[in-house]
Amino acid sequence: MDTLVHADIFFFVTTIAVVLVSAGLLWALVYIVGAVKRLEVYVHKIAENTKDATEEVKEMGEDIRDSFLYQLLFKKKKKHGK
Repeated sequence: MDTLVHADIFFFVTTIAVVLVSAGLLWALVYIVGAVKRLEVYVHKIAENTKDATEEVKEMGEDIRDSFLYQLLFKKKKKHGK
């Protein structure tokens, strides 16, 4: 009879441990999903800002190449003959 009581105590403790571990894993999963969603938003914002910055740098480069000073300093030499 004593072993039956020990078995009942073992299964009771095991059940509580399984419930606690499952609750902890569920909490961790919810936390990870929320973090991934926030990360996705940040990555999207970074991608948009990078695209905008790239376009602005291209425009600045074009403006510099079209400037008088750039044209004066970096004239293309014309080839004679052909």
